Amino acid sequence: MAWGGERPYAIQLRLSSQPPTAASLPSLNLPPDYILYVNPVTLKNRQWYQLRLGFFRSVAEAREINRELQEKFPGSWILRASASEREQAPGRALKLPGGPGTAIPRPANALSQAPAAAEGEDRLGRLMEEARRAMAQGQYSRAVALYTKILQFKDNPYSRDALEFLGVARERKGQLAHAKAVYEQYLRLYPQGEGAERVRQRLNGILTARAEPRPRQKRTLTTKPRRTDGQWIVFGGFSQFYRRDASYVDKGGSSVDQSSIISDLDISGRYRDGRYDVRTRFSGGYDYDLLSANNNDNRISELYAEGRDLERHASARVGRQTLSTGGVLGRFDGLWARYQLDQTTRINFVTGFPVERSTNDYVDTDRHFYGLNADLGTFRDSWDFNTFFIKQLVDGVVDRKAVGGEARYFKDDRSLFALVDYDLEYSSVNIAQLLGNLTLPDQTTVNLLMEYRKSPLLTTSNALIGQNADTIKALQRQFSSEQMEDLARDRTADFTTLSLSASHPWYQHYQVSGEITITHLSDMPASGGVDAVDGSGYEYFYDVQLLANDMLQPGDLTILGARFSDTASAYITHLSLDTRLPLRPLLRINPRVFFNYRSFKKSSGDQWTLSPQVRLDYQWRRRRHFELDAGGEWSTRNLASDSQDSYAYFINLGYRLDF
Repeated sequence: MAWGGERPYAIQLRLSSQPPTAASLPSLNLPPDYILYVNPVTLKNRQWYQLRLGFFRSVAEAREINRELQEKFPGSWILRASASEREQAPGRALKLPGGPGTAIPRPANALSQAPAAAEGEDRLGRLMEEARRAMAQGQYSRAVALYTKILQFKDNPYSRDALEFLGVARERKGQLAHAKAVYEQYLRLYPQGEGAERVRQRLNGILTARAEPRPRQKRTLTTKPRRTDGQWIVFGGFSQFYRRDASYVDKGGSSVDQSSIISDLDISGRYRDGRYDVRTRFSGGYDYDLLSANNNDNRISELYAEGRDLERHASARVGRQTLSTGGVLGRFDGLWARYQLDQTTRINFVTGFPVERSTNDYVDTDRHFYGLNADLGTFRDSWDFNTFFIKQLVDGVVDRKAVGGEARYFKDDRSLFALVDYDLEYSSVNIAQLLGNLTLPDQTTVNLLMEYRKSPLLTTSNALIGQNADTIKALQRQFSSEQMEDLARDRTADFTTLSLSASHPWYQHYQVSGEITITHLSDMPASGGVDAVDGSGYEYFYDVQLLANDMLQPGDLTILGARFSDTASAYITHLSLDTRLPLRPLLRINPRVFFNYRSFKKSSGDQWTLSPQVRLDYQWRRRRHFELDAGGEWSTRNLASDSQDSYAYFINLGYRLDF
């Protein structure tokens, strides 16, 4: 196997003055798509030998593997390997002896074709998407509940948009007094920018409408939209940042892990008249690697056109897009279409090709899927449902065939979401999830999450994990269909989560919150030449947070946080202080500091890490933002036989333009 620019990252396991041998290493079994090698270097006129594991497509992939290695290789760290090092690595490979050892699983995100990383999906982002769909479907009561819920999380990335659209939802629901109050609050908090201009226009429209009241017309499926002259509007943003990451290890020297210029463009167009609503969107970017031109990457997150016929009650979207409903679990290149039968029934059809990574600037036709689902509701102004069937093929073999459903319940003070995804091909539950939220009369918010899912999502492609074959077609030369299904089951773990959290406003300027989370990851058995992988067992996480507003001056925010984790490998204590201060109307500073202490369970030793960081945000002429984000990290590992000090820093400097 050759490792080119697409897999530039490696893990340094150990530095020694003598060449490492297989006999000197702990028992270890590696998947065939990674290589263990020795990289000789000269430091201060002395020969040293770096034991390294490579190669990885991203830091995230390397970090996942590194977590499995840290018990056996304390002090291991991630770096970007040079092109020459990658070329010479096969000739410097270290052959491990056979026999039982610790198997390192290939990261789920390296092969999973549906984002199995839904465990870490942003809840607020999911609520924003739910709210957007509710607005598009005219379900304004549901949208009001969703945007209100999002705004309960103070100073989150969606606060600004959520507050604006809360006003829009109130306005379209006919609650003009509520909408007026929301718009006025928005202008007090965000007096500048394109959003402020839109909100002022809407507020002026409400004031004019209240001066000259007109009777409201209830819209039904038989009501034809009023004809208006259509026009295109274009809006979006462009950003460009320089990112530098560097590190130093007292026994390994210094290295620059990243030096890149990252450019992003998000541009949307919209045309509306009395009958048609047409939208287009492109969201993507380009990463220019200053260390190696071979590592430059294009990124296309979204590229689609969407049209709605308001008279025929039909809509469609074609291109690269993302869905999280109807059995579709992420990004794909394809078609989504909808037809509304009546006020409570909408039929959806979807087909396309899954997209593993946004850096795929081509359509991968080896895998494709199609599905049919129905949106039902809203019933009693609270309940919405979705039922679905979806089938996915890879190299002509059934990869996934599932049925399932979703249920949503929304009221002003409570919500409930339930999801079941059942695979017919494997007769197995892929996902079962229940998420509930309750707001008490004293504004205490209680959240409950119960979830069971396969990790990665159970598909036939999981049979490739740990094999030499890169495709299902190649694997068919070695195994029968039944054997491949058994391999897929064996490479798939069960992941269970139970989480209970609550937040409570305390006096006028404070909010306290806490969360308890329990997770369990099952073992994976040995089969097909791949060794068994131990699960994590039960792991426990305890979080508490205190948030304070307007302490030093209006508009400031201070967040104190503490987390204690009892994991399979270590006891971890994490403390954080995050402050956000408006120095001037258009200048904000965000100093923060993080402390982490780790006590290893399987080996005598510990590690502490201190990381101070600061961010500056300056707004110039309303639509231009300049940002500086920088920080450092000091770390010390104390082991029974050795200790290690390391230092790292990062700089993120750039600008954003809104238009």
